[in-house]
Amino acid sequence: MRIAKVYPEYKNANILVNCAGMTQKSLLLNTREQDIVNIYTLNLIAPAILSRFFARSMIRQKHKNANILNISSMLAERYLPGTTAYSSSKMGLVRLTTTMSKEFMRHDNQLIRVNAILPGLITDTDMGNAVNFTKMKEYGLGDMITDKESVARVSAQLILDGYSTGEVVSVLNK
Repeated sequence: MRIAKVYPEYKNANILVNCAGMTQKSLLLNTREQDIVNIYTLNLIAPAILSRFFARSMIRQKHKNANILNISSMLAERYLPGTTAYSSSKMGLVRLTTTMSKEFMRHDNQLIRVNAILPGLITDTDMGNAVNFTKMKEYGLGDMITDKESVARVSAQLILDGYSTGEVVSVLNK
């Protein structure tokens, strides 16, 4: 497995951030089957596998405080046509976060905290540049904008907090 090849270089890390994401640009009826598989693989299956590998490593090394932070999306909770696979995979990531937080909470006096953030659209990214803002406003999502600094600030707070686990925090610019 490829994880095992990278692992020796990063084995002392006690923070895992699952932040990859792939979206779609068509209604589910028009989305190719392979695109659906790719979206779920990157957005949900990969974080589950990486988190399991990371948690096992933290337990073996007897780390007292480790962190997993999952970057989901506001679209896990809100509707935008043409994002069915993306939105549902990001909602799956939310559920993965909350269930792993219970499973990993205490293991032989070790704490592996698992939290997630739900950023809105970050406009200065490839994904943000591809979005039709007119359509977003039509569906009442004009308020769903986030900047990188807000995402970084909330992420750091969750990681440095030391106690929070199972938290799912929305990150929007108000």
